Amino acid sequence: MRLWETAAATSGSLSLLQWAWSLEFADGNPGRTLCVAVDNGHLEMVKWILEQRFAAVESSAFSVNLDKAAQRDHLAVIEWLIGNEPTKCCIDSAECDTARKGQVELVRLLRLGGVQGCSNNAIAAAASRGQEDLVKWLHSHQVSGSPGNAVGEAASHGFLDLAKWLKENTSETWTDVDADTACQNGYVDVVKWLHENNHKFSANAMDMAASEGHLDVVQWLHFNGREGCTTKAIDLAAANGSLQVVKWLCGNRTEGFTIEAMEGAAANGHLEVVKWFYTSRKQDITARAMERAVKNNQLETVKWISEHTMEGFPPATFDEAAARGYFEMVQWLSTHTTGSWASAASCAMKNAHFDVARFLHQTREECDTFQVLNEDTERRWQFAEWMFTYHNKEFNAMGTILFS
Repeated sequence: MRLWETAAATSGSLSLLQWAWSLEFADGNPGRTLCVAVDNGHLEMVKWILEQRFAAVESSAFSVNLDKAAQRDHLAVIEWLIGNEPTKCCIDSAECDTARKGQVELVRLLRLGGVQGCSNNAIAAAASRGQEDLVKWLHSHQVSGSPGNAVGEAASHGFLDLAKWLKENTSETWTDVDADTACQNGYVDVVKWLHENNHKFSANAMDMAASEGHLDVVQWLHFNGREGCTTKAIDLAAANGSLQVVKWLCGNRTEGFTIEAMEGAAANGHLEVVKWFYTSRKQDITARAMERAVKNNQLETVKWISEHTMEGFPPATFDEAAARGYFEMVQWLSTHTTGSWASAASCAMKNAHFDVARFLHQTREECDTFQVLNEDTERRWQFAEWMFTYHNKEFNAMGTILFS
């Protein structure tokens, strides 16, 4: 599509589009232009395109356009497309989008508009958001077949009453329900209901519940299930900062944990979890825990770890912090660690973190930013502009060096 066609369809300027298509050399793509116009809700342009270039618009474009209109809530465009070309429209994805949003009137328009592609996936989409009235309406107007994974969507998202209604009123296969996801989402009442109906859980169920900090679900599975868990339960709970879950699992389960528990907690800045493993479980702090904390800019965790371990900072740590532009981290590391920072300033400069590069150039003898700038002309001009804007006096002093 030519630039002016895109601009016209985006802005809704029908006169610009008409001019573009009037040129002898124009090789416009009506289907794509139509998509852009629909995406932006320009109904008059949509009408004109279909009146002028209808034969050149592929049938597949109509379903794409309905999807786009539904995603953007362009009701007038949808009404016109369905009212004028219902046999060319396919609504499955569009109907699912509107059902997921709970737009009852729009779903009814799509379902009753005489277009192709009606399926029962919309019921599952509405069920995932707990749209009870819409689910029941779609059920009464559904095409033949199973209503997708509606029971599973309702159950896994915590809509227990709706899940029960669907189970009683549809022919959906019971095995379609994802019990593990219900555990991960922390819906203990749903978990109990699934268990009462002889639904099976996997060993992942407790792991997933623990990872999200759902202690009530973890405890219920422990006392009522047989599947158990794996070391991932504590590892993931620690990484996500769920100290209460970590303590309970360590005191009541025998699967244990791996070094990932402390390293994951350090990486995500969950200092209280790191402290607990160190003091209560006598876990050593690894160099990788320090490295991951630096990588994620967890300065308070880095400070604490440095006071409680003999592990040094891996050489790549300095480069990592500089390359990511962690100014406060770089400041602290530069005054509390030993080792060479020779390449750190280069890493900062190459990633346009000029404040970090300037700091290192001023405070570390081994950091020479000018060498990097001499090798990268584009970055040199960017750095010069930054210095001129924020540190004008320094720029005047170093101008000769920068452009020599």
